[in-house]
Amino acid sequence: MNKNIIGLIIAGGKGTRMKTDVPKPFIMINNKPIIWYSFNLLNELGIDNQLVSIPSNDNEYFIEEIRKINPKAKCIPDNVPIRGNAAGLISALLSIPENIDHIFVLHPDSSCFISVSTVLPALEKHLEQKLVSTFSVKEENFLEKAFSLGGNGDVK
Repeated sequence: MNKNIIGLIIAGGKGTRMKTDVPKPFIMINNKPIIWYSFNLLNELGIDNQLVSIPSNDNEYFIEEIRKINPKAKCIPDNVPIRGNAAGLISALLSIPENIDHIFVLHPDSSCFISVSTVLPALEKHLEQKLVSTFSVKEENFLEKAFSLGGNGDVK
């Protein structure tokens, strides 16, 4: 894969709607933390340069947990005065080296349902057209895949 591309994982979610104290990136689905699927997708796409945007509070916990999954990933705390996905994206953009032309953004809570065969054609077109953009992908049979991961549809 192109060396001037970064895989950026926005991983600051709390998971409060899931009624757990476990931060969303570390909630287990099919015996793996949700963020593992993001790293796996980036690896399958050949994107080795991986950056994770993490919350500014509890960042030591996030760094420790992410290092267990992918010791090579670089963690960037959200250090801007806004909240949400925009904070993660802005903080990461401020830390990305100038030689990076492309940013592939993933959200851990959806990447566990996205396959390489869905993303790769869009990513190849993105690179071919020399675009800098964000896009989202809806996987075919999304609900069926969600239920198959959790067995009965429950998040584990």
